[in-house]
Amino acid sequence: MNQIQGCWRRLKLQSKKEHDLQRRESRKTGGGKAPASPSQVCKLVADVIPASINPLEQEFDDDAED
Repeated sequence: MNQIQGCWRRLKLQSKKEHDLQRRESRKTGGGKAPASPSQVCKLVADVIPASINPLEQEFDDDAED
């Protein structure tokens, strides 16, 4: 059971890393080639845990004082 948990933990971490890298690279300016998309395994993991992979997007900064 510990091996399965460890494998799942590593899959989640790898998936998050690949999605974060793809997100960062796609927001860069200056042209160049498109960033590589995450692997199929990482896409499947993201389908299982979407909230961990795709954080909420905030249009406005919410730390302003009234």
